[in-house]
Amino acid sequence: MNSEALFSRRDSSLLKAEVIGCSGEDYMVKSEAGSLVARRAAGCLLRPEIGDTVLTVSFGQGAYILSVLDRGGSDTEFLEIGGASLGGQEGRLTLKARDLEVELQDRAALSSAAIEAKTDSAKLYMRRICLFSRRAMLNSDRITLLGRLCHIFAGSLIQRLKQCRSIVEGLDFRKAGRSRLTVKEALFIKAKRSTIKAEDRMKVDGRKIDLG
Repeated sequence: MNSEALFSRRDSSLLKAEVIGCSGEDYMVKSEAGSLVARRAAGCLLRPEIGDTVLTVSFGQGAYILSVLDRGGSDTEFLEIGGASLGGQEGRLTLKARDLEVELQDRAALSSAAIEAKTDSAKLYMRRICLFSRRAMLNSDRITLLGRLCHIFAGSLIQRLKQCRSIVEGLDFRKAGRSRLTVKEALFIKAKRSTIKAEDRMKVDGRKIDLG
């Protein structure tokens, strides 16, 4: 019996071998008993790499890799389950899958120095959302806001626009302590009925004033 054989029967043997090649789902492994082609067993979640030391079982119908005993030169670990892979390298965790669903019964908490997400489209369905930030910036080619009621509470509001178009079907009501409007070129106001009322003093000044 070979010194690396843990047990041997007429039709099967358990051997320690080294992965020397890989082609798709087939792995070329080499042991003191010789070289053979083996496939990864369903229970071997860690994906073998070239140079790894693996535990194999061989019998008349073929050979399988049962587990990875030692990494050869790669420091990356990949677990594969149902077509999805979970890998780790130097404290970094990578998850690759076609779809990902996470279902929690209570709550989820995420804490990180920085969070980055990249996607073509995103949808969030929430009954209530609260966002707390010292500084926020939104950069988009086009923004559309839909809501039955919108409240904005701020100490100061600064707007810089190339063009501004506002359409109000009903009442447009504004209340301010003081109001000042400065227009560089022309100001045009048109209304079916117009009322300007000053409780104390009204001043109309211009190089030329036309009435009527």
